[in-house]
Amino acid sequence: MIGTIRNKMEAHPDARGFIFDGFRTQAQAEALDEMLNSKSEPITHMLALEVPEEELVKRLLGRGATSGPPDDKDESIIRNRIREYEKKTAPLEGLLRGTGQVHRHRRGGFRGVHHRTPGEGHRRPRRGRAES
Repeated sequence: MIGTIRNKMEAHPDARGFIFDGFRTQAQAEALDEMLNSKSEPITHMLALEVPEEELVKRLLGRGATSGPPDDKDESIIRNRIREYEKKTAPLEGLLRGTGQVHRHRRGGFRGVHHRTPGEGHRRPRRGRAES
């Protein structure tokens, strides 16, 4: 996985940044951190989207009714995935805790998160204008 990320970064040297999703274990996060630090491109933000468990279950069951993986139709499997997340992935925040890089978003849909997400050059689109 780290090699793929390195290749993508090298293929886009003028990019102002990257968003990484899917890191599930501390070993993966540490490997990413090591690779980025070797390129003098440290992690600057971690975005944690917080959704109550019942809302997650409702959304995933709804997705399972029309699309998504077959597991999204089984509430017990969904709840087990949430437990696995809490056990293995949520602790990754501890790697950045205290650095000011962790940004938590507890409510709002995509637009609510988009408007509150920090970042270099981040601007809120003005009503009636497209964001450039």
